[in-house]
Amino acid sequence: MRFQYIPYIWPLIISASATLLLGVYALIRQRHSKCAVSFIVSMLLVTIWSGGNALEMSGADFSTKLFWANIQYFAYCYSPPALLALCMRFTGYDNWLRSKKFLWLLLLPTIIVILVWTDGLHGL
Repeated sequence: MRFQYIPYIWPLIISASATLLLGVYALIRQRHSKCAVSFIVSMLLVTIWSGGNALEMSGADFSTKLFWANIQYFAYCYSPPALLALCMRFTGYDNWLRSKKFLWLLLLPTIIVILVWTDGLHGL
């Protein structure tokens, strides 16, 4: 992997650092809150998104850019269900999260991530 310096990555690095610090703070201080796990997962996904975007922008060759773009797909696909879980826990609808209904929401993001990482095999 080869990287080059681009000054446009600084807002992404700051964003990734801020969300990582928020997730760590929630892990250390608010671990026993009912929304803590959903918040930590959401912050981790946003950290992956911002950090992956910064590393993709600073990649010097195509394979580096493609790898970091594929890493970002974890965040692209799983952020909406994670934020939905956070909102459901915060508003008191967390009984839906315990049922198997919520797992069906994770099916499509999982299929998309698998298709992205195996694109060399099928070209979709």
